Amino acid sequence: FFHSEPDVVVPAVFVKPAGAQGKLPVVLALPGSSSTSIDVALPWGVPLLQRGMAIFAVDAKASRHAKRAAAYTPETVERGGTALSEMAYDLIRALDYLETRDDVDMERIGAFGISQGGTWTWMLAAADDRVKVSAPVVGVGSYRTIISCIRDETIDSSFGSCLDSHSLYYYPPGLLQVGDQADFLALIAPRPLLVLGMSRDNCFPKSGVIETSEALKQVYAEMGAADRFDYYIG
Repeated sequence: FFHSEPDVVVPAVFVKPAGAQGKLPVVLALPGSSSTSIDVALPWGVPLLQRGMAIFAVDAKASRHAKRAAAYTPETVERGGTALSEMAYDLIRALDYLETRDDVDMERIGAFGISQGGTWTWMLAAADDRVKVSAPVVGVGSYRTIISCIRDETIDSSFGSCLDSHSLYYYPPGLLQVGDQADFLALIAPRPLLVLGMSRDNCFPKSGVIETSEALKQVYAEMGAADRFDYYIG
């Protein structure tokens, strides 16, 4: 447990390979809205542990339950903030915590997460360059396609639209006046970034994944870092 703010306690799970010595590379494993921190840290983290990396699973504000996040969102708006930004701040403070450990190599910090955790992955990497490599999984798209996507035969879901499949927290007021997801992910360049999506996803439509990823491909190419970006749709 660590404090991200004086009155905010964030639970987390730090797992490292048995018998590991010295400073280790660490991958933040960020849970989806229906995950538990153990779900993310252990089963999906095993291949990374086998490669000598430590796993740090962080449960930012209201993260594991969408209903909690939806109820929490109006409170953040009343404070003049947004739920997503406060969640991202918890993750920035998680990096601050890692800096206090003598078994962490801060020059080798990565991040990955699925769904909500995928969104957190790119948010954190965009906001904090201490994340050296990131791989958001089904957490990237574009708000434009999410808003316009109506459920059809390619999206197996009980939701009426992709817009409805996200809780209120996912829509910070005024965000599109600043930019869409491609604009924020571009802040990660030229650090290595792998975007993973799905062809049938009720939250992040395939067209939005492609639109955003193609824009990022151009950004990386213009920065002379084309080999540091890729995307894959399964």
